[in-house]
Amino acid sequence: MRFSTTKVVIMLVVAAILVTGAVYLYIRSQQSSIVLEQNVDVLEVELNKRTAVLVSVTIRNNGPALILEGASLYKIQSGITLVSSKFSPPIILYTGNITKVPISYQLDKEGADYFLYLFTNKGTAIRCGISYP
Repeated sequence: MRFSTTKVVIMLVVAAILVTGAVYLYIRSQQSSIVLEQNVDVLEVELNKRTAVLVSVTIRNNGPALILEGASLYKIQSGITLVSSKFSPPIILYTGNITKVPISYQLDKEGADYFLYLFTNKGTAIRCGISYP
């Protein structure tokens, strides 16, 4: 049985679509498995619009004390984590306090939507949605 070039190309395109879909579903399932912290409010996101840099996030802890261990910036459109970092030393969020968390992540100058995850010592995360510009 001989395959024409057109049939081979169509089969390759279909295979690429199936692989892309499987990767997309895998990434989405990874994001949905993150347990979100319920007792923390995001009060402000500071962006430097001239340089397209996420500068800081101001949060208030309404629950028991937490320790922030790291952060990740996730680009929603592409479904990938762009950058991750560990806080050294870790940042302590005391009950009832407002804390400004310094972050220096470069954003896409063309514009995009992001999730910023701040990971705690409890294995939970504080999620903040960011749209730039």
